[in-house]
Amino acid sequence: MNVVSGMITGVNVRKDRNVEKYMDLGYSLIQSVMATSSSSTTSYKNTMTIFLEECIWTAMKQRIPSSSFEICESSLFWYQGRSWRYECVCLKKGSEEGEEGEQKEIVIILMEKEDLYLWKYKTWITDFWVHSDNHGKDTLDYMLVQLNKFEWMRMAVAFHRRTASISEAVRGLDKMYVWIDFGIGHLYNSTTEEGQAALQQDIAGMAAGLSGKNLYWMPRGMKEGTTFTGPRQQGQGQGLVDPRIVPFGQRAIRFGNPPMWHPDADWIWPATLDAHCRSIKWLIAGGVFLGDAATLEAFAGIFYERALRLIVEQKTMTWEVNLLMILYGECPEWFDFYPCNHDPTILRNVLMPSV
Repeated sequence: MNVVSGMITGVNVRKDRNVEKYMDLGYSLIQSVMATSSSSTTSYKNTMTIFLEECIWTAMKQRIPSSSFEICESSLFWYQGRSWRYECVCLKKGSEEGEEGEQKEIVIILMEKEDLYLWKYKTWITDFWVHSDNHGKDTLDYMLVQLNKFEWMRMAVAFHRRTASISEAVRGLDKMYVWIDFGIGHLYNSTTEEGQAALQQDIAGMAAGLSGKNLYWMPRGMKEGTTFTGPRQQGQGQGLVDPRIVPFGQRAIRFGNPPMWHPDADWIWPATLDAHCRSIKWLIAGGVFLGDAATLEAFAGIFYERALRLIVEQKTMTWEVNLLMILYGECPEWFDFYPCNHDPTILRNVLMPSV
């Protein structure tokens, strides 16, 4: 399982969670994913790709026990016309998973907020305003960070494919990538022993369900057993299926769907574009989503094309979950939904039947 996450600071103000709290929550996520990976009772290995500012990574390295991990690689990789710095944190030789040599576990890719995909268009956004009970949190800069999730996924796929042979690169298109918010642990109170154990258990359950299988989700409307030769369709889907009958270009990304926001609810549509931008919409819980590498890469292009249209045509921007809702209304074939809420079910229910 390839877990991707990231955090950029200095974009808003939260009285309930400062940077130190987010680093604690992020470290609890790292601990949970790596503990799941290195357990002697598991047959699978998790990897993590995390996007952080250099100052935050410098501070977080103090939280990683030197007795178990070390920085095993520090270099550059080429992506989107420029070089990016990264470091790999590896299990030391002689540790449980490293008997035959160091194995890369965590990749840290360093970036600043000015490196965000949409940051260079920030001055074009001249009509930004939202209905919010916390304007210190819901700033434009904060939304540009949230909107970067799909670029981070696309970038993680590119990083892990950069040294692959042709055959490995083709096989890599099938690999499953899972986005998990860096601060997801606040849903578990994961800085406590009980909360950490619950987070680790749910990540382990998801990893076990995905391990050793090429699992994909059909877009809503593709019926099980159908021979898929035409364009994407829409309607009620069947969810998790045998990938042999769902070729590239016809697989969906799986998102959490909170109650009261069923994808087929009549009261959601129609609505003006302006209505979808000014108030947050919870059709999708954005803290966790997953899909195969090829589908995520393709969707990222669609996502940012739509974001740029919103900037150029409306001079505004919105939450990433709102932009996803707009895209669902325009091209539902990219989406599959599992039931969850804004609580641990966002991880615990990932492999449940589709909504």
